[in-house]
Amino acid sequence: MVPVAIFLICNILVCQIRYITYAKLIKMKNMKCRTMKKVLRKGLCMLAVILLVTACGKEDNTSQTDDGGNGEQKASCVYLQKYGLEIIKVSIQKEEYAYSLSILKGGDNMSFEADAKITAWTEEELVAYNKSKGTSYVSIAPDLYSITPEKISFTKDQKSLTVDVKLVPEKLLKVVEENNKAEYVIPLRLESEDVEVKANRRDLLIYISLDAPILKFASTEKTVSVQEESTSFNVSTVLNYKIDGKVSGSQWDFTSELVVPENALELITAYNQSHKANYELLPDEAYDLTDKVHYNINDTKAEATIVIDRNKIEVKYYILPLQLSAPSSKFVMRDNNVLYCLISRSYNNPIIALSAPDPTVIHAQDGCFYLYGTEDTRNMPIYCSKDMVNWEYKGTAFTNETRPTWEGDHSLWAPEIRYFNGQYVLYYSWAKWGDEWNSNVGVAVSDSPTGPFIDKGCVIDAQKMGVQNSIDQFFYEDGGKKYMFWGSFRGIYVTELTDDGLRVKTKADGTPVLKERICGNRFEATNIYKKGDYYYLFASIGTCCEGANSSYTTVVGRSKNILGPYLNKGGSDMLYDNYEVVLKGNSMWAGPGHNSIIQVDDNGVEWLIYHGYKKAEANNGRVVLLDRLYWTEDGCRMSRI
Repeated sequence: MVPVAIFLICNILVCQIRYITYAKLIKMKNMKCRTMKKVLRKGLCMLAVILLVTACGKEDNTSQTDDGGNGEQKASCVYLQKYGLEIIKVSIQKEEYAYSLSILKGGDNMSFEADAKITAWTEEELVAYNKSKGTSYVSIAPDLYSITPEKISFTKDQKSLTVDVKLVPEKLLKVVEENNKAEYVIPLRLESEDVEVKANRRDLLIYISLDAPILKFASTEKTVSVQEESTSFNVSTVLNYKIDGKVSGSQWDFTSELVVPENALELITAYNQSHKANYELLPDEAYDLTDKVHYNINDTKAEATIVIDRNKIEVKYYILPLQLSAPSSKFVMRDNNVLYCLISRSYNNPIIALSAPDPTVIHAQDGCFYLYGTEDTRNMPIYCSKDMVNWEYKGTAFTNETRPTWEGDHSLWAPEIRYFNGQYVLYYSWAKWGDEWNSNVGVAVSDSPTGPFIDKGCVIDAQKMGVQNSIDQFFYEDGGKKYMFWGSFRGIYVTELTDDGLRVKTKADGTPVLKERICGNRFEATNIYKKGDYYYLFASIGTCCEGANSSYTTVVGRSKNILGPYLNKGGSDMLYDNYEVVLKGNSMWAGPGHNSIIQVDDNGVEWLIYHGYKKAEANNGRVVLLDRLYWTEDGCRMSRI
C-alpha cells in the first residue's frame, strides 16, 4: 500500500507543478522539455517519500518513531506535550489560575483506546531529584491545586487531550509567606496501565513564580542608643513590586504592624551564639509598638516609629526582634525575615566612682569582664562586669595572709592580668615610693579571676636588670614568644619571658636573652595593641597623682615590629621622646591615663578603660573611665567620644 500512496502523491505534485510552470515549459524545445519533466518528476517523488516517512508519529516537532536505524516502528504510546521544568507566573490578583497540560498519542498506530492519569510525585522522588540536580524544590500540598479531569480516556479518534491544573493564588500566598525563601513546584507524572508512556516525556515540574508585591524591612539590623528618657527611632520598610518588569508603587492602601515573634528568646539565643554576644530581650514595658506601617497608593516605602522608655532599661545590651504582620490587603505578601534592633542605654563616666588607679581588664573564660587596680583598696581590688559599664566589687586579689612579702613591705601597683597555660596570671608592681632601685615586678597565679592568687615571687628585679624604677609592666605574646615591657620615666624596656611566663628567659650565663630599650624617659604605663599591620604602643606622660592639677596624658606611637621602632605621625621615634596625643585633661577631667589593654565588644567596637580625676570631686581619687576609640584614616591617632 505504501508504494501506491507514494506514487499517487508524486503524481499529484507533478501535476501541480506542471500547471504552475506550463507557461514557461511551452517555450522549451520538445527534447529539453521532456528531459526537465523527467528530472522534476523524479525529484518530487523522492521528496514525497521523505515527507511521508518523517511525518509518521511526530507531534510538537519531536519524532515519536524510534527505529534505531533498522526500520522498526515504535509501539503506540502517550506522552506530555510539555515536559521537564515549566515556569509559570501566577498573579495574586486573579481569583483562580489554570495551567493547561496536553497529553498526546504517538507511535505507529494511534487508533487505540486507553485510560491515563496525572499523578503527583512522592516526596522521596522529589528529594532524589533535588539531590541529582542540586536543587531545593518544595512540593505544593495537594490540597492547594486540582487536576481536571482526574481520569483521561482516549477514544480511537482522539489524538490529544487537555488537563487543567488549577490554583487559587490567595491560598498559595499564605503558604509562600510562611517560608518565602522556598522554591515551590508541582511535580507531576503521566501514568497509564493501558498503553506505554514515553519515558523521557512523562514528567513535568511546574515551578510557581508568585507575582505579588512583597512588604519587607529595609535592613536586617538596626543599632539604637537610648540617651533621652523617651527615645524614638524609625523602622523602615520597602514594597518590592513590579508590573511588566518595571518597579511600581503600591496599588492598594494598606497597613501592617510591627510584632515581636513568639520565638523571640530562641532567636536571641541563636543570635548570641552566632555573634558571640550576650544580648537580652528588651523588656515588654520598655517599648511601644502602637505605630503602624501605612502604605498609601503609589508608595514604595514607609516607616513606623518605636518609642523606648529609658527608665525601664539598665545600662546593658538588648535586642528587640521584630517581624511584620500580615498586611491588611490580601494582595500584598509580607516577608517573614526578622529585624534585629540592637539597643543599648548610654553610660556615664566614671564607670567606677571609687579610686582604682592603673586599671587592667580581662574578658575572662566565664564571659565576664574583670578589672584590677592599684591598691588604693588594700590588697588590690577586683571588680566584675558583664558589659564594661556596670561594675560590681568582688573583693581583692590578695588577703593579708596571702599578700606578697618578698623584699619587705611594699605596695601593690599597676596590675596586669592575663590568661594562659590554663590559669590566670597576675603581674604586679612591688613598689616603694621614692625607692626606685627597690621597685620591681612580681607575679601570682590563680585558677579563678577572683582568686585566691598565689604569689610566685619576683619576675623583674630592678638591680639585676639594671633598670631603675622597674614598674608598670605589660605582657604581650607574639609569634610564640612571651614579652614583658616595663619602666617608668627611666626608659621603657622589653625582655622575653619563659614559656610559663613566670621568669625572665636567660642565656647559659644567666643574662637575659633579650633586653632592649624601646622608649625614652618621658613615658610610663606601657600598653600595646595590634591593629592591622601595626603595633600601637600607648603610654602615659606627665604627673599622675596631683588631683585636679594632674597633667597625666595618654600618648601613642606605632611600629610594624613588636620591638619597634615606635614612631609618631611625622615619623619621629618614641625612643627620643616623640609621640601623638590620645587623651588629655579638659575642664571636667584631669590626668586621664594608664589605660588597660584595649577591649573589643561583641560588635567589634574598641574601648579604652583608664583612670582620671573628676576635678570637682578630686578627693575621690583616680576613678575609672571608659571611652570609645575612633581611628583616623592613617590609623596613627585616636580621639575620644
